[in-house]
Amino acid sequence: MKLTFILSSRIIQYVLVVVACCMSLSVSSQQDFNHFQTLVAQGTISDDFTKTTRDKILEDKGTRSDLTTTQERVFLEGIHQGIDQLLHSGSVIYGDEISLYVQAVAANLLKDEPELLGELRFYTLKSNETNALSTDQGIIFVTTGLISQLTSEAQLAYILSHEIVHYSEKHVIETFDWKNNNKYERDRIEKLSAHTKEHEFEADKLALKRYHAAGYSDDEIISTFDVLMYSYLPFDEVEFPMSYYSTEKMYIPESFFATKKYPVKAEEDYNDARSSHPNIKKRKDAALEAFSDYNDWGTVINSQGESKFIYVRNLARFESLRTDIIDANFGQALYSIFLLEREFPQSVYLKRMKAQAWLGLTQFKVENMESKSIPASSDYEGESAALYFFLKKLNDNAVFALAIRNIYDIKKELPEDEVIEGVMVRLLETMADNEQFTLTKYAKKNFHESAELAKPKVDTAQVAETPKTEDQKSKYEKIKTKKTVGNDSFDSTKFYFYGLSDVMLDSAFILKFNEISKRIKAEKEEKINLSKLSKKERYELEKANKKEGVNTLAMGLDKYILVQPGMVYYRRNGLDRDQSEKSLKDLYAVLEETSAELGITQTTLDQNSLATDGTLAFNERNTLYSMLEQTAHYEGVEAYPIDHDALKEIEQHYGTSNILFTAVEHYYDPEINPLLIWVSVVLFPTLPITVLGYLPAKLLTGHHSEITVLVLNATDGKLAKSSQTDMRNKPLKHYLGAHYYKVLSLLQQAPNQ
Repeated sequence: MKLTFILSSRIIQYVLVVVACCMSLSVSSQQDFNHFQTLVAQGTISDDFTKTTRDKILEDKGTRSDLTTTQERVFLEGIHQGIDQLLHSGSVIYGDEISLYVQAVAANLLKDEPELLGELRFYTLKSNETNALSTDQGIIFVTTGLISQLTSEAQLAYILSHEIVHYSEKHVIETFDWKNNNKYERDRIEKLSAHTKEHEFEADKLALKRYHAAGYSDDEIISTFDVLMYSYLPFDEVEFPMSYYSTEKMYIPESFFATKKYPVKAEEDYNDARSSHPNIKKRKDAALEAFSDYNDWGTVINSQGESKFIYVRNLARFESLRTDIIDANFGQALYSIFLLEREFPQSVYLKRMKAQAWLGLTQFKVENMESKSIPASSDYEGESAALYFFLKKLNDNAVFALAIRNIYDIKKELPEDEVIEGVMVRLLETMADNEQFTLTKYAKKNFHESAELAKPKVDTAQVAETPKTEDQKSKYEKIKTKKTVGNDSFDSTKFYFYGLSDVMLDSAFILKFNEISKRIKAEKEEKINLSKLSKKERYELEKANKKEGVNTLAMGLDKYILVQPGMVYYRRNGLDRDQSEKSLKDLYAVLEETSAELGITQTTLDQNSLATDGTLAFNERNTLYSMLEQTAHYEGVEAYPIDHDALKEIEQHYGTSNILFTAVEHYYDPEINPLLIWVSVVLFPTLPITVLGYLPAKLLTGHHSEITVLVLNATDGKLAKSSQTDMRNKPLKHYLGAHYYKVLSLLQQAPNQ
């Protein structure tokens, strides 16, 4: 079902980017994977998160003696702005079990270099990219995607040793110097993690020294490169059986499953001419050559124990599943669930994620967006391809049936689970809103029962030596031998109509669907009546509504959580950070003053609140960012919030489910028509009019301040209200004040008032 208030993903992504641009150790007991909860930051928050980008730049100013003043400014702005955007993206955590495990491995590598260890900080980045990143500031990020793919602690140790070399050898600043002297990359930093091939070879070679000294096994080094080469595949390769979905309740013909294997296509010796990294074969060969420099290799594979490594890797794998749901990668999520269920068959978390995946898959199918949620056939590789092949073969009715089948069965297991109930309601809303879905099409007998009933009935009183042809049969014989089930002809290719027999006999399910259908139908009829109006009639209605004061933003807003407002101020030559910060202060003041004047309670979760409220505020803000990110990836489809339980805690903490995101982007574009100027020059008599009238008007009205306001509901993840306005002025405080007063007062008004 599309959002009532249509909102393009571009707008939400824009809010995320604008907010990011403005950003400038006790451990809990081990997780129970049957009731997994996403990892959160633990312990005391560090200056990396609480200091502003401006303060960090000022502190580092004058420390780069090998750079000119201009080069230093560009370098410092580049590394701090980029890294701060990542730190405040909602995907980074600290002090969690993965971060502490990584830190312990690093401590083992640097046991003889305590000073260097003290310069480094290790943070977990929730991303399915298989990557580790070291920064000039001494921060090393390790992704959950990387941890999920590893087979030993030793592999992690070699990767960390590699990243530590990048930091200790100042490869970031050397990379900047190289780009600064390259005519195609002058005065800019493209990627913070980009290094030259020479730096990669150097890091691989020097990493061996610390790795060897820590006693790790040399056998794990080459396998580390294998991890990197095959990291684009799921974290394990297990054959996907037909029996996983084809069951006694839901029979699925073999023709819907792949009959061939899809080979893995990765090659070691690929063309790396356009890559910042040398190919895997070259790196392997160089590492093997460097082995000769070391003797007496150790045998350590998991210094902290194999069970500890597997536990941490499972944490990362559960997190990778959550990331797939946020990113709307439902096909990959379902394969990950299949893999994890082998070890955790009773996990409530996996059941919740499976329900979420089937809901999302159905929603994307209805909106013809399934290509965004299932890998393309050209990308089929390995064992997971069998699942993707199967999902691609399903038509709308088949997806509906499998979604109901899976979510219904899960709800039977977990009848009191709020998430499963919410997902089921959202699924029924989606189906009730779809004209192709008709519940009565689904039979009350399963496939095998229906097939048995469809067999021709033999009249034992009549024995025919030779079966009659269809032309020889009488009307009554044709009727008696017709393959029917109830009122519908049995069709084995439409297996999905026979996979919900028990559901169709569940009166409570039927009643709930009918109630939701009735509500959806009434809502649609109201929209249809409006759509039938002519352009003139719609104009007259809008005019009348405006005259009568009809308020489409009315929601009775009396309290809200403001999440990190954003302000970017662009001039013709790019972003003006000083003006952006000044205008952001005005925006904060306007929101606080306006809310107070209207009697609306405002609570702010932003970088400033981290200094006072610390890790709790940091985790709450991360949760709200994840909700916004999920909404963006679903592109107008009503996503069921991935962090339902955490959002519920935030709602209870602040006494409101209203989450307000807002951002302002200023740019200057006078939109002068060059053709008109040319005509004015050629046709001299019109030139004075152009000079005195057209040009001044365009120059004065060339300022654009695009203001976006979103209110999301933390309870169900739905977009409650949205507003986007192009204010044709600079974002001065009095203009902002007038605009936000209008928007907040409209939001404050009760519906139907």
